[in-house]
Amino acid sequence: MSETINIQQIVNAFKDSIGEGKADEFVTTAAANAGVADKQRYTEQEALEIADEISELEEVSSFVRTSAMTLKTRIRTDNL
Repeated sequence: MSETINIQQIVNAFKDSIGEGKADEFVTTAAANAGVADKQRYTEQEALEIADEISELEEVSSFVRTSAMTLKTRIRTDNL
């Protein structure tokens, strides 16, 4: 597994479906909710927590929730 995950890798997992601006907003909000805001790199556990928080945001669609679950799988299998 990777040692750390760059914030841009997390944003990139969502940007094709919702745009980079909205993806960045969701990742920033989710990181703050997970207590790991203002970092450029995250541990795998922190990245998984961010994905969980994204799926819990009220304003996200079911498609984004599915993308968050896919991101978690990619992180766990070192396929990010």
